[in-house]
Amino acid sequence: MGIAIFVISILLAAAFVVAMARYCLIALSAQIKLYNSIQLIVLKHVKIHYLIMAAFSAAISVFCIVIASLSSFRSRVFLVAGLNMTPFMSVMTFVSLALVWLAVTAPLFIMYFSRSAVVDRGIYVSGRFIDWHRLYYYNVDEEKHSFILSVNKKGPYALKGVFGPYRFDRIDEEKIKFILNKNRNKFLTHYDIR
Repeated sequence: MGIAIFVISILLAAAFVVAMARYCLIALSAQIKLYNSIQLIVLKHVKIHYLIMAAFSAAISVFCIVIASLSSFRSRVFLVAGLNMTPFMSVMTFVSLALVWLAVTAPLFIMYFSRSAVVDRGIYVSGRFIDWHRLYYYNVDEEKHSFILSVNKKGPYALKGVFGPYRFDRIDEEKIKFILNKNRNKFLTHYDIR
């Protein structure tokens, strides 16, 4: 049983590190492209929840490292005595769990520090580029000076693929409406609810 937990934790850590590294590379390349392009409208986004989740996952990662370094911790004693793991295997299990949480922390920091803007080819939001051809719905809230986007065919009624709300300056309101209306023919504005 102990060997199975050890192998599963190593495989899980490797899968998380590869997946999160891929996401981080895509997000960083999107941010580099954003910095090198002409930004029509700079968007504002409340991103404090990314920082809170990153701090939480970093704290769990540090806790896993502390457990791995102390041999008297009950969880390590349970792994060694109860599941017949070697001390090295129990340390590597907690190190791999720490790697999982660090892999989760990195994209959250990237999403926190990433900028959002409207450019001529599409919109950069949360470390990702959305082409005009992939948008199915948008809604501009004139009172709050914000808008939401959806890349899902069902529009804002499905949580998957909904981005926002993204705020813009009051002076950019007519400009954002013009850009979204101009690109209306590039994506479907009608969506069907099933």
